[in-house]
Amino acid sequence: MLTPLTRLRYDRPFYEGTVKFNHILLFAVAGGLVILCSLFNYLTLFVSRMRMREKEISLRKACGSSNRHLMHLLSVEYLLTLLLSIFIGLLLVELVQPTFKELAEIQTASSGIYLETAIYSGLIALLSFLISLFPIYYFRRRSLQAVMKSFIVFQFIISIGIIFCTTVMIKQVHYLNHSDRIVERKGKATFHYSDAASTASLPEELKQLPVITSILPGKHEAFIPRTGRIYWTIKEWDDKPANIREIPIEVVTSGEQICSYYNLKLLKGRMLREDDPQKEVMINETATRQFGWKDPIGKTFLSNDSVRMEVIGIIRDFCKEPPTVPVRPVLFTTPGLYTTFNSGNTLLFDFIEGHWKECKSKIETLINEKHPDINYYTLSSAEEESALYLQSENALIKLLDFVSTVCILISVFGIFSLVTLNCERRRKEIAIRKVNGATGNTIIRMFLKEYMLLLCIGAAIAFPIGYLIIHPWLQNYVIQTTINAWIYLVLFIAIGIIVTASIIWRIRKAASQNPAEVIKSE
Repeated sequence: MLTPLTRLRYDRPFYEGTVKFNHILLFAVAGGLVILCSLFNYLTLFVSRMRMREKEISLRKACGSSNRHLMHLLSVEYLLTLLLSIFIGLLLVELVQPTFKELAEIQTASSGIYLETAIYSGLIALLSFLISLFPIYYFRRRSLQAVMKSFIVFQFIISIGIIFCTTVMIKQVHYLNHSDRIVERKGKATFHYSDAASTASLPEELKQLPVITSILPGKHEAFIPRTGRIYWTIKEWDDKPANIREIPIEVVTSGEQICSYYNLKLLKGRMLREDDPQKEVMINETATRQFGWKDPIGKTFLSNDSVRMEVIGIIRDFCKEPPTVPVRPVLFTTPGLYTTFNSGNTLLFDFIEGHWKECKSKIETLINEKHPDINYYTLSSAEEESALYLQSENALIKLLDFVSTVCILISVFGIFSLVTLNCERRRKEIAIRKVNGATGNTIIRMFLKEYMLLLCIGAAIAFPIGYLIIHPWLQNYVIQTTINAWIYLVLFIAIGIIVTASIIWRIRKAASQNPAEVIKSE
């Protein structure tokens, strides 16, 4: 596999890292969106606080403060908050750095990370300060209510988009773990060992272990983990299209036994038995499509040895590679055709599900006690090996779960600050409504309509954007889940409940005040 050295860190042909590089990029993008969401949320809180300090600001101006002095005062307050945030952020970097470096397989020295973090924090602080100058300057002249509502909508868009994408990712990984399109993995294991004088009795001894339920008879190569492969290059076959020269195809030297062991489905024809003639084979759906056959049963092709092979069965496409690797054409032939390729030292067996550690321990004890001449062997659980295919997705989901939680909290804080400002600004209106017979629930419904409208606007923008982002990600997988309509509905209802619960307390408190006291204070 040709790989430029400059891309070897990201496109390693023979080794898949714990976390894929594109997943690190996705997490970085999500983190950037959270920073923007946090910035807008802080600006909302900052402006709310300025609104509450109107009398203080007016008093300062009456005592001789100029607009420039007020700008300096508010700017210093803002910068102090940013510096405190950077300090706390660097402490968090120190805490999580070892774990993240191990997870992402980063070998950079800590000094380099701190230098880059300091530069990054400085740029964020500068950007935040420059953006904050707008509301500081703008507020002195007019209300920022419309701008603050825009901030809330923007927070909704980011929060709903990240939560939607994370939900689809979780659904996709769950679907991959439970799809029957992937070869059976639960309770399946492989024992590969080197030649030794005492290995003839090993299969029978393994059968005696109580945790092993069965051993697949004969010579077979494992699918997960992969223990061997044979390839043919097919150049001649029935009804060959003129635009195709040859087809590389993987050869599995087994038929009904391996299909039964890995629970592969027969779509058409019959299963290939171990005693069938060597010229009879089965192929999968991908091979059928590449040959260009609509009805492949009875069709023939020439093998590498120029033997005319006949198709007797079609196996449904199955996934035994990482789920991002396309399904390749596969044919199944009788074991006798290529016995020289089978080492004879690979045993496929079933064990009691959930007892893999016990099973592995008993086999290791057996080898140490009765077969010390075996100088090399490997024990592999198909379920554990298959889980390695999705370790990057699982790590990304954990990170995005945290990001989604932060987004929800940020949105709640932003809404709460806007509600607080609204309640403070509309105290007299609420009091007059109560004097004219409005109940507390009526006032709550009036406010909820306003914020539910903001939520609907945010959802209407976030869901299409989220779909456009997550759909290409799903296309990378051979087996894909569906993005059902219930996902949109459930997420919208769940976020609506969180928003309602976060603001109802503040509105109820404002609505329960004595209207006479409010009017007198105004």
